[in-house]
Amino acid sequence: MDERKQTNLAAAAWALSGPFGPIIPMVIFATQGGKSRFVAYHSLQAALSYVFLLAAGIAYGIVLLALTGIEIARHGVPEGNTAAPTAITTASTLGAVALGIIYVGLVLAGLVFAMRARSGDWAKYPVVYKIAAGILARREDKESKDD
Repeated sequence: MDERKQTNLAAAAWALSGPFGPIIPMVIFATQGGKSRFVAYHSLQAALSYVFLLAAGIAYGIVLLALTGIEIARHGVPEGNTAAPTAITTASTLGAVALGIIYVGLVLAGLVFAMRARSGDWAKYPVVYKIAAGILARREDKESKDD
């Protein structure tokens, strides 16, 4: 695969991860990652960044579920059109805002990393680059053992 195609694919993985989350980067990783370590590295980082967003969303849901359970245990099931307790509305609002900020940050970072990948830079996305490098190293070890 030529260098221009590699940088374009890596940039696409980052740029498209915003609206599509990890789906497009994983497709690029699965179909083109074996042809180029550069493409594999960037597409895997783009996908993993959204796995962390998913984990944050799951944690947010667990916290809301726990708060709801605590409120029901303390006060029983509300009847009629009773407003939700302040703890639950505050937590749900703050959590939704935090997830929104994280998502916008990921989209913006994805665009920055798309430009860096397009220029041929082996950009390291905070936190996930070590995980991506480890996955690729294990994959390469397995492939070398299979040969």
